[in-house]
Amino acid sequence: MLKFDDSHSPSVIFAKADGKISADDFEYGKNYIEDKIDKYKTVRLLLDVEDVDFPDLKFFMDDLKFIIENHSAIKKFAVIGDKTWEKIWFTLMTTIFFLKSKLFMPHERKVAEEWILNE
Repeated sequence: MLKFDDSHSPSVIFAKADGKISADDFEYGKNYIEDKIDKYKTVRLLLDVEDVDFPDLKFFMDDLKFIIENHSAIKKFAVIGDKTWEKIWFTLMTTIFFLKSKLFMPHERKVAEEWILNE
């Protein structure tokens, strides 16, 4: 399941993912973020993946394609998570695409929110 909150600012997206991310969840999330990019040109994204099950290979390939197409519009990117696969995926994606990014542990949620909200 994937939930979004943009109540802090229209171009700042807080996303929370839980359990298994289905293809429909991914498509919904992709469209949601791309609509925001179309409207605001850049976005700041905080993604909480603390409770996500390990995704299948298709998810990783779809996510890579999404980042290739949209990385230049992501002004800041923060991830909340502490699993090894989350750290590896975060490091790989943010290094390849030079995203202004930070990885936060679950107990650092408030710090992550403050970081993503500040220009």
